[in-house]
Amino acid sequence: MKIKTPEMERATNLDKMARAFAPEPLKGKDFIKFYCHNTMEARLGKGEECNSPLNKLLESCTTPSSSNAHLLLGHKGCGKSTELNNLKQELEKKGYTVCVTDCRWDLDLLKVTCWDIMLLITEGLCKIASENKIKIPTKQLEEALSYLKEDKELVKSSEKEATLEAGVGAKAGSALGGILGAFASLRAESKLSNKTREITSERLEYLILKTGGSLRHLFECIINAANRAKFNDAEIIRLEDAKSALDGIKRELTRQITTDDYERLAKIYTHEKYRERIEDKEFHLRMTQTSVLFEYQNGSRWHDVHPLIAEFLIKQKEIENER
Repeated sequence: MKIKTPEMERATNLDKMARAFAPEPLKGKDFIKFYCHNTMEARLGKGEECNSPLNKLLESCTTPSSSNAHLLLGHKGCGKSTELNNLKQELEKKGYTVCVTDCRWDLDLLKVTCWDIMLLITEGLCKIASENKIKIPTKQLEEALSYLKEDKELVKSSEKEATLEAGVGAKAGSALGGILGAFASLRAESKLSNKTREITSERLEYLILKTGGSLRHLFECIINAANRAKFNDAEIIRLEDAKSALDGIKRELTRQITTDDYERLAKIYTHEKYRERIEDKEFHLRMTQTSVLFEYQNGSRWHDVHPLIAEFLIKQKEIENER
């Protein structure tokens, strides 16, 4: 059973805050109501919006080519999925059919392989064919269905095999329907809902500064701080609730670094010249992928240490003074 997600509303009371601050990409009606169309101006500078990677991606996807595969890379929570939803709308305006698959829900990301991705793409193409009544040769569909039922890596237990057979039977009206039923039966969904407490502008500004511009970390802190306040019967998010939520993020971040990283991170934090150049690409990539470093593009590109990592390094006496 698929649970319909309620539309986002501007948070005017406590119950609406969890939905408004959920670290999820904007899509559908939420996208129309809340997407900020000047984000690229803020990121790249006024007049430079034409250099947006999304504009280039749109142009590339609509230019005839023998192949068209792209990787959109960015830090966690920077807005990649929301921008891809924007791209989807732009492509649909031009008459293209777009299918979005979300690996977070459909795959075990700790064990994902290229074949898992190919299966998701296959499912997406089958959905497009089904929804648009595109005829696919029966022989190809039957071969695909046979593969899904017989592949030993895909069906690893008798329980999964029984689930797969049930899915095929539920949509056995056609080979295409059987394939879609098989995919649907192998997918598990999970959702988490929370209610939050009110947050003052002072606490919000505090969390914004401490999370360094990461919306994902900010929203996670707001929800966790609100839940802590609620557990302690507080009416608002207190400073101690905010600090507890930030400590949780800090623990996650510090697990990503070792003592060998301390000196380089301290240099980046302390000296401006190291924030404007990349001396070790492998180190830089590893740190940005884990959100230990943030990369900013306000005009020229530069990077900086996550404020919570800076706090940690100060406590470890790797940094003498806070900036």
